[in-house]
Amino acid sequence: MSQVTLLLCLQRTNVIVFHLKLFYVLFLAGLFTVELDKSTYKSEVKGDVVMGCSFQTPPPTALSGITVRWHWIAPGGDVREVYHMDNAGEQLATQHPDYRGRARLLTDEIKQGWAKLQISNLRISDSGKYQCFVQTEAGADYKTLTLSVFGDIDKRIVKVSERGDVGLICQSEGYPQPEVTWHNGDHFEMKPFTTTEITVDQLFRVTTQINVTTMDKNNYTCNFTNKSATIQIPDDIPLSTGKKTALIVTLCIALPLVGIILIFVVYKCQQKGNILTPIENTLTLIYGFQERTVDIAISNFKSKYYIFLNGQKSKSP
Repeated sequence: MSQVTLLLCLQRTNVIVFHLKLFYVLFLAGLFTVELDKSTYKSEVKGDVVMGCSFQTPPPTALSGITVRWHWIAPGGDVREVYHMDNAGEQLATQHPDYRGRARLLTDEIKQGWAKLQISNLRISDSGKYQCFVQTEAGADYKTLTLSVFGDIDKRIVKVSERGDVGLICQSEGYPQPEVTWHNGDHFEMKPFTTTEITVDQLFRVTTQINVTTMDKNNYTCNFTNKSATIQIPDDIPLSTGKKTALIVTLCIALPLVGIILIFVVYKCQQKGNILTPIENTLTLIYGFQERTVDIAISNFKSKYYIFLNGQKSKSP
């Protein structure tokens, strides 16, 4: 066998060995997998959430040699590092500012084969997809899950016509895009006008509206995937700023004017000597041969009074 032939055989042997090693590494990596307890998490604003992924190989007894990374992934491809642990040490230098002081890894769970991430004081902008990546000596793998953070629904009423029709509006932000339905107090489904826009944080801002008349007393509920809000008609209809201002101006003008008129009337009556304090009395009159009793009201007028009885004038005493 010549040296050339021997060299070619050695090269082929090295290539085979390399591929065998590569296959072995890939085989081991294929045995190491990361699994999810659940793929979707839901929580409220300002609350806490614990999300986790587990690896199926026997859990290690120490944290050394283990790398755990959690990333937030935007729909557009933007990636933020939420947490990074390498060889039992936190790598906070690359952590995104939005998660500093709010995200931590439950290290005691690592020894049990769990990479659990806790995020505190949740914000709407925390909603989205999260990637859990774990690497050990046995291999590396990752899984992706979804976090939905929801808060209160912004609801308001707007005037849409001069006939008394109003628009009921509900608005909410979050991820993923929610489904929206409307029902009235009789559980009758109503068809809304709904629009969706993407915010700078890659969240879905959903605005939905129905138009109703204020003549019908009813309640209307907007239902999002995670929360709902109810508007009462006509109880929740606010008095517009213009009407409030007009009412205040009217009262400010009318009340002093009424007071002035009352003072003027009292003053005039005092000038005439009439204090408007009637004294009810009974007067007996002799008309012809008949005695008649009539009820009269005598006021403190300085002028003389005459009582008319059957068309005849009788002077008061």
